[in-house]
Amino acid sequence: MSEAPQGDNAPEGSAPGRFVNRAGERFYCIRDVDDIPPFFISVVSSDDHWLFVSSTGGLTAGRVSPETALFPYVPVDRIHESLPHTGPRTIVRLHRVDGMRFWEP
Repeated sequence: MSEAPQGDNAPEGSAPGRFVNRAGERFYCIRDVDDIPPFFISVVSSDDHWLFVSSTGGLTAGRVSPETALFPYVPVDRIHESLPHTGPRTIVRLHRVDGMRFWEP
């Protein structure tokens, strides 16, 4: 497996990344992912399942055909914009000396 360009060797406009090991498994970590434009990921299956995920968190998934989608089957630009109603969302409540705050990664 080849390592991706890092730091000064990364192409301009891209976020540097590297492989990391966590709990005995190897993962690819993209640093500063919010500095690069949204990208699209197709997750493949040996069965008739399909999943399309945006780096913004929006997704669509289903089985067999678009008519059987679990989430709306829409073009990639709409999937990039669909996080408020389709996909994961994380909101962290922080208790600080100056009061409680909410943070959304």
